[in-house]
Amino acid sequence: MEAQQLDRTDDDAVIAHRARARSMLPQITEQVKQSLDKAGIGLDVFVMIPSSGDAVATFGTVVDPPDEVWDRVSEIACSAVQKAVGLEHVRCRKLACATTADRRSIDSAGLTSMPQPIPNATAT
Repeated sequence: MEAQQLDRTDDDAVIAHRARARSMLPQITEQVKQSLDKAGIGLDVFVMIPSSGDAVATFGTVVDPPDEVWDRVSEIACSAVQKAVGLEHVRCRKLACATTADRRSIDSAGLTSMPQPIPNATAT
């Protein structure tokens, strides 16, 4: 029973936020793209809506941008999710990830393919 209490997937609000985010995914990604373009950040970002856990959305990119760029990307993506879903507050948590992308093509673009954290947009 204790594990159930820690699992926020049973929280009706989180389930509702995820359902709304899932239905608005194209609008969320379009808002992220427009905001990144406006900020002069030329990165492609992916957004995923998990089916369990306490995250409403997870987002990332296949490259490892400098920390200050990633911080701005995180602000933009969290803001888009927050507005679309109607969340009062969001927080980001880092996750480890890696890509199977061809390292040579990424490196030739002047970027790296090192594992990087992927924030979760989580309702608070």
